[in-house]
Amino acid sequence: MKKKTIYYKFLRVSIFIGLLMVIFQFGTFIHLSRSITQQNMEHASASVSQITEAIEKSFNEIRTAAYYLSIGSSIENYLIPSNDYELYKNHKYFIQTIDSLVKGNNYIQDVALYRSDGRIFFHYKDDDILHQVLRFHRMEYETRVQESAFQIIYDEDGRDSYIAYIQPVYYLTRINSFWRQQVGCLVVIVDKKQVGAILDREGEDSIGTICLVDQGGKIIDVLQKNKRPEEGNEKIPDMDMQNIRGTGWGIGYILNYEAIRNRYIEFRYMVFLMIFMAFLLLYALLQIYNTGIVRPISDLDGQIEHVISGGLKKRITMDRDDEIGHIAKAVNDMLDHQTEISYKMLYTQQQLYEKEIEAKENEFRILENQINPHFVLNTLQCICGIAVAYDVPVIADIAVDMSVIFHYSLRAPEFVTLNQELEMIRHYFHIIEVRFDGKYKGTIETPEEMLHMSVPKMLIQPLVENAVQHGMKGREEGHIEVRCLPTLYDEVEIVIHDDGCGIAPGRLEELHKVLNNEEELQRNSLKLKRIGIANSCLRIRNLYGTSYGVTIDSVYGKGTDVKIRLPRAKGEIGK
Repeated sequence: MKKKTIYYKFLRVSIFIGLLMVIFQFGTFIHLSRSITQQNMEHASASVSQITEAIEKSFNEIRTAAYYLSIGSSIENYLIPSNDYELYKNHKYFIQTIDSLVKGNNYIQDVALYRSDGRIFFHYKDDDILHQVLRFHRMEYETRVQESAFQIIYDEDGRDSYIAYIQPVYYLTRINSFWRQQVGCLVVIVDKKQVGAILDREGEDSIGTICLVDQGGKIIDVLQKNKRPEEGNEKIPDMDMQNIRGTGWGIGYILNYEAIRNRYIEFRYMVFLMIFMAFLLLYALLQIYNTGIVRPISDLDGQIEHVISGGLKKRITMDRDDEIGHIAKAVNDMLDHQTEISYKMLYTQQQLYEKEIEAKENEFRILENQINPHFVLNTLQCICGIAVAYDVPVIADIAVDMSVIFHYSLRAPEFVTLNQELEMIRHYFHIIEVRFDGKYKGTIETPEEMLHMSVPKMLIQPLVENAVQHGMKGREEGHIEVRCLPTLYDEVEIVIHDDGCGIAPGRLEELHKVLNNEEELQRNSLKLKRIGIANSCLRIRNLYGTSYGVTIDSVYGKGTDVKIRLPRAKGEIGK
């Protein structure tokens, strides 16, 4: 009997409210809703179509420009140059082409070029933030086969996003070993401000939210006057879409119903009256539900809280023969079933966790065995033997040089004599002379009495290599000199001099700030993750104190001097 009482109370109240709402709204809401919605949908659709066409046009221009930039002998010779002069010549042409492209298209923010073997990474604008983003994606575009498409790329933290058009570069000019292979990847960064300017139609208030949505349904760029969802969120369920041809993306939009209602005063008054009537009906409904439904449900809720606090061991006790009683019984059955499932899940999770630990341990063992120094040394010796057998002394000499340097870097103690360190530099100079066909020469000047002083292992070679890679860049020939000079106060100065291109004043000032600031030195050393000037300076200061380190003097266009200052000591570590 109780079950019928609750059911009929709910049924009578529902029918009563439904009849009132239907009678009151039927004549007005049907007509106004249809006409208002239809008109504004047509108007919004037309506006979005214009926006879509504008974005399609800009994307097509970017796609066309990237395509023509990616084909031809100039970019192929730039990515795979036959010699340094060819690289330099095509680099200048490429920069001029990119400059014309960026200045001629407002929707292009930057252009980056990656080479498949990782030797070239170039982007047009001097933007440190964008530079970090493009470097973060370097491995992806250098090692993976790409397809022409618009993509969304993120920074290392995954917070800031960028619209990019990816255009792979294939070698197509002439048949050779690179024929039809992807030799590089061109990445065009789209200016999101310009895209936002297209989305922002001045005076258009019937569209509440309009945004660019990618093929995965995530919001790329959004313009909303009232409430702005974060970029990267999934597409809003009630959002209408218009596809952007050729991209897989679309324009999503939601009508601004508030603006629509403001156009129709009568509709607004009806809403207010409807809200007032709803409050009256809700009050009457709550009085009925309070005695017939709310109180019993409150009792049920209290018992459920009691059960939850008991850790799934307690059960609900409610002697009712209506829906609430059936719910109480169903909850008890569910608790029994949940207890059984919990024990099964705990057992399953324990097994999965044990297997995961085992898999991680196996993976660690594999990584430990990936690089075997003995294998590398044996391989170099094998190359040397093959070169001797085939009467190729140049290869044999290079293999010997590499073997000596590699053995020295692995097996030598942390501190060596200056003579041992300079001997490694001689081997390195020999490799450079062979590699660059004698264009770059290296000399060493050291007083004999300094040869037995103690220095850290592999201290000079990274700075000499830095002079070759950066100082001699674009030079037809050059000379690198290593001079070791005694100074006052039992100190020694090691100078690495090159007559290369020098360092631009702005960049030189940045390097001085880094080397003179301990905090900046630590941050740059950790950020770059490779041996360089900052790392060498930090290493010296950690060993000998802040009075020692590395300094740089450079004249742009004439050359650079990198000076290492150390305490002079024989057979012991300076403190």
